[in-house]
Amino acid sequence: MDVTVIALSGSIYLIGGRDKKNVEANGVDRVGAFDGRVSSVAAMTQARADCACAAASDQQLFVLGGIERGSGALAA
Repeated sequence: MDVTVIALSGSIYLIGGRDKKNVEANGVDRVGAFDGRVSSVAAMTQARADCACAAASDQQLFVLGGIERGSGALAA
């Protein structure tokens, strides 16, 4: 829930979100757009949900803001 989704270089990335207990997640998963293969990639240093995301030069993802339980809105 509340996961951010973005496409980059033939893959779809699922970023952050909340689990079944409504706790924010720091995971980033990649789904191959052509083969459907799912893999986990490096986790974010801070768990977040409802964040914004931008792709740059087909090689980089930038994750911005979001919500984290306890601290509320995140600045970066």
